[in-house]
Amino acid sequence: MDEEPGEAREAARECAFALALLNAHDCSHAERYCIGERSGVRCGAESPWRRCRALRLLLRERARFALATPGIRERLSHAQSLRLQLGGLRGIATALAPDASPRAIRDVHALLVEARARYGSLEALPFEHIVRQISAYRSRRREQR
Repeated sequence: MDEEPGEAREAARECAFALALLNAHDCSHAERYCIGERSGVRCGAESPWRRCRALRLLLRERARFALATPGIRERLSHAQSLRLQLGGLRGIATALAPDASPRAIRDVHALLVEARARYGSLEALPFEHIVRQISAYRSRRREQR
């Protein structure tokens, strides 16, 4: 097998926000699958998949300090990936509707379309606000037995 792991994911259009979709949110382009005991999400369309990947890379670059990672090439832990994806989407949602409480996002693609329409591009998003949400995101604690 000559493929790199990243190339295999690209060929399968693995969702850039799969952890967020498996935990709390949804997307109109999401296609869920199960292989044995593993659940995953792939994107059903090329253009939204590329947009989401670009956003995830932007979030990762801008949240390096909040995630305590020196570079964007290093692999994130599961907890860091959750913070990046769930906190990042929550940050975008609250930037679009500051008075609304954070909620489950029904369509990640629609959220990104709305954000692009309001700010003009993904690069123009209010990352200082979004990174604050990434920093503030805390996953559920395990119950003590």
